[in-house]
Amino acid sequence: MKDCQMPRRPQIPSFVGYARVSTLWQAVEGFSLDGQQDAIRAYAGRKGGQLIALCCDEKSGGGDPLNRPGLRDAIKTAELNKSAILVTSVDRLARDLRVFDILVERGIPVWVVNEDKLTRPELKSRLRVAYDWLLERSRQATAANANRSPEQRKISAPNMPEARRRGTLMNMGRAAVRDMKMFAILDGIPALQKFTRKNLALTLNKAGHVDIIDQSGRTKDWTERSVGLLKQRYSRHQLERFELDELEL
Repeated sequence: MKDCQMPRRPQIPSFVGYARVSTLWQAVEGFSLDGQQDAIRAYAGRKGGQLIALCCDEKSGGGDPLNRPGLRDAIKTAELNKSAILVTSVDRLARDLRVFDILVERGIPVWVVNEDKLTRPELKSRLRVAYDWLLERSRQATAANANRSPEQRKISAPNMPEARRRGTLMNMGRAAVRDMKMFAILDGIPALQKFTRKNLALTLNKAGHVDIIDQSGRTKDWTERSVGLLKQRYSRHQLERFELDELEL
């Protein structure tokens, strides 16, 4: 006669929730901290699980993810309580395979809202996709930034004061007017295009063609460096004009 065995009680999952936003996504519904936290709480409730803690970071995906205090707390709490980390998506956790190595080393599983527990291969694959996306975005940003002027880079800086941004835009407007006048001079006197930078600077200054007028009304003489930059802008202008002519044909 076989011994009777008591049926095992289903193990109740315990979670440490983790949510993260960058400043860019804070206002977007579903990506906000509140939206992620609500989704984590609701999912843990549906699973009948215990939500031990809910850790958060307001930081972008760039930089070292292990420097995020919220992520460090989530890993530490999950390890101490033998819990799983619960996130709304893998890219909210990290875009870095070092995080995968730490989670595997410490035996911490990862669950995703509405997807349940991820296997190690699934987690590694998702983190690899997230990392590749971040790398490609970084490459695109670097390439785009290389084609922008210093002034354009300044006004796109998120922490630039509004008054300074307006001043920079006004300076860009004055510079654009200056360039149009200089391009007309170079178009009208083709011989100037063959001058050395030194001779062209001397010629323009002698003729009274100033480099730029700033907000206080002061003028600057042309220098070899500023003339060199002018010739570069003129070359780009000619190329753009040629491309437009080709399109019209």
